Amino acid sequence: MRVLILALSLGNGGVARYIEEIAENQSKVGDHVVLLYIGEEDRTDAPGPNLKVVKVAASGSGLLGKLRSAIDLFSTSMKVIREDKLDTFMGNTPFSNIFGHMLAITSSRRLRVLRIVHGMWAVEVRDLPEARKVYGSRLAEKLLPMVAAPLESWELKRSDIIVAVSDQIRGHILRSTGRNDVSVITAGVNIDKFHPSLDKKSVRQEIGWGPSLVVLFVGVICQRKGLDALIEAASRAIKEIQFELVIVGGGMELPKYQAAVLEKGYDFITFAGRIPDDQLIKFYQAADVYCLTSTLEGMPQTLLEAMSSGLACISTDVGGISTLIRRGENGMLISVGDIETLTGDIVSLLNNEGARAGMGSKARASVIEEYSWNAVCKRIKELVENT
Repeated sequence: MRVLILALSLGNGGVARYIEEIAENQSKVGDHVVLLYIGEEDRTDAPGPNLKVVKVAASGSGLLGKLRSAIDLFSTSMKVIREDKLDTFMGNTPFSNIFGHMLAITSSRRLRVLRIVHGMWAVEVRDLPEARKVYGSRLAEKLLPMVAAPLESWELKRSDIIVAVSDQIRGHILRSTGRNDVSVITAGVNIDKFHPSLDKKSVRQEIGWGPSLVVLFVGVICQRKGLDALIEAASRAIKEIQFELVIVGGGMELPKYQAAVLEKGYDFITFAGRIPDDQLIKFYQAADVYCLTSTLEGMPQTLLEAMSSGLACISTDVGGISTLIRRGENGMLISVGDIETLTGDIVSLLNNEGARAGMGSKARASVIEEYSWNAVCKRIKELVENT
């Protein structure tokens, strides 16, 4: 496979992290990969011989700037398709996939469109205000709920190959398009990068953490991540055991949550903001429990990273997470909004170091066996070659 992967941004959110990882690791299983991204930061130092990273400079935030960026992106894409003799386009979002269909129609080369589906976009746009606000205009907020479902259905129906990251998303695609030829291949995790530390105390000292037990959350700060439930559960758990809740991530709703925590006087909660990967690795290694309380997910990258880091994890049962966590064995699975169980699980795990260690060890073993990037990329390579 000689594939073009488009990233509208790098390093911001789970899908962006997926794109960077799959580009690097797909090249390691023998595919020729061109990763094309829009941005100001220079990330063109490709880490492998089969990977080329190409930057298209952003041309401004206004309508004319976005139009210039789109034109530059299209011309650059056509150039690399021709020069690198690419045969596949990998789309990871509805809009990037629509762009891929335009390239396939225009290119003189045969270009297959491979769609990786990470979530139920039309459902998110319909039900979640923050999913509409990211597009930056009031017109988009009003129009998207009306056009999202037909737009998503159109781009999925036209795709040559579709991969869903969970069975739940596969079911959504079947209902919205009628296609039953969708393969399920989960996201992966870099098991060499995200691993437990042999000296947790030193890692804690290095990042400035004290001796307190730490519950960690990593993700975009928004409503669908269920932070209201997590903060409420933490406020109950703190009455039974002392700990700190560290929330990592950025987003438009971060100031709202910071203000709410400040107003309630929850001084045991810290917002760390966005942090670079090298520091994030240490946060996973230094924490005691990881919590993910989302109301909607595909196969969350951060949960895989936490499990690979040997953390005892508590997660809501959404998306493909039930295929990843077996309650009481390699993690704790709870229902969305079940604050009572979430509180009990936090207290129980923080009170039992042996249970945390055993659960974390089994969590890492389970992701090594099934969710390494090498295994994921080999499945994608085999699927494309046999289609």
